[in-house]
Amino acid sequence: MRKIVLASHHLLADGLKDTIQYVMPTLTDIQSVSAYMDNVPVEKQLKEALGEISEDDEYIIFTDMLGGSVNQEAVKYLQYPNVYVITGMNLPIVLSVCLSLASCEKVNEDVIRNAIDDAKSQIVYVNDVMKNMGVDEDDE
Repeated sequence: MRKIVLASHHLLADGLKDTIQYVMPTLTDIQSVSAYMDNVPVEKQLKEALGEISEDDEYIIFTDMLGGSVNQEAVKYLQYPNVYVITGMNLPIVLSVCLSLASCEKVNEDVIRNAIDDAKSQIVYVNDVMKNMGVDEDDE
């Protein structure tokens, strides 16, 4: 079984989970951790979202920012060989990884790396694209 956990400060994880499930309604093993919304420590929230770690299962944890407290807690799970942590969580990266892994029986780290590269290419400063196309903002 593969479990996907979206973990963030505040409500980013909940919003992404809702959007991902709208786009991929068959993706059912996805959990969200919205840290610091109550008095529950983030380490407890992550532990509950991941459940009992099994060597037969795979766990993909997305976090909102490298070095943040949520990511620091997620990194502690890297002691297990079947845990993968991806930070910089946004809709393109979560969609790209989930869609890419949907056809894989086992997580392939190259699939994750390719999905990250694909998501990075979707970060675009649209003003520059429009200028390169010869469209001026005043042409409306």
